[in-house]
Amino acid sequence: MNKPYRVIVWSPSNLGSACIREILRLPDFELVGVLGYSESKNGKDIGTLIGLPPAGVKVTTDKEAIFATPADCVIYTGAPP
Repeated sequence: MNKPYRVIVWSPSNLGSACIREILRLPDFELVGVLGYSESKNGKDIGTLIGLPPAGVKVTTDKEAIFATPADCVIYTGAPP
């Protein structure tokens, strides 16, 4: 069996939450990071924030921490600039 793709979700809005639900559900993917912009969500488990059991991945507002996270893919789900 191949290793799962390590995925970061950047800016988990409504679309990001849907992506996270699928990443957590599918064995071919592993959620390794979530970059948010809200200080009130910083350090909180993403599973809990989207109404699921804890996922073991905490939201961070630190871009440098996200850049340092080993990943195969980043999904950007924020609003267009």
